Amino acid sequence: MQIRHLLISLFLLLTPLLIFAQQQNQDSIKSIRELEPESQILALKNGILLVRLQLRERSLQQLREMGKIEYADKMETKQKAYNEEIVHAFRTEFHFCPVYFFSSNYTQDVKEKNFDKVVFLSDDLTEDPNIKIDETKHFLIAEFDAIDKGGEKRFSHYRYVEGEDKPGVEKEPVYYAAGEGVDFAALVISDDQFVQLHRPFPYYARTFEKVPLIERKIIRTVEKLNKKLYKYFYENSAFSQKDN
Repeated sequence: MQIRHLLISLFLLLTPLLIFAQQQNQDSIKSIRELEPESQILALKNGILLVRLQLRERSLQQLREMGKIEYADKMETKQKAYNEEIVHAFRTEFHFCPVYFFSSNYTQDVKEKNFDKVVFLSDDLTEDPNIKIDETKHFLIAEFDAIDKGGEKRFSHYRYVEGEDKPGVEKEPVYYAAGEGVDFAALVISDDQFVQLHRPFPYYARTFEKVPLIERKIIRTVEKLNKKLYKYFYENSAFSQKDN
């Protein structure tokens, strides 16, 4: 009888701890886009960056089907050189967190987190099934793209609203659009659903593409983004202490 009472007492004692541990695990794997910008930088520092590379395979196939073989070959060579330059830039100038490369062919699988279907690229741009990522870590997406025309979103304040998925009051950030909208080339960071982030997170570094005299090379753009991420991270001393 004493043993039975002891087991019941242990069960009652351990149950709250098990529930807490389960909740912590669920919180650790929730989408990074649900985090506040200051928490996103910590999640990235302790997570990974996935860089999407365009191979333009569909365009190349269409050109070859049209008989424009020579033009397609030149385009393929140019795109490969461009991607090699991106890989080299990240390997030499980006140190904020681990980086992995994938082709745009796997965009949907990455979005749905079907990483068992994603074959990542080695530094020579060949698919390597031996490259695996830690699926428990948060990740963000980086690519050379244009900033959304809708304009940057800037943090305004927090408001408290009734939760839709669970009872109680939830904290919700409110943002406002800055300016009339922008459209310029940059190295851009997006969330795990390929939605561009917003300030105050340093989510882009401009390339100044097609701007005479100040156009920034790929390697300098990557270096700039790396510095911006570190600067924002260390401006929040509490976060940098947590990381150490």
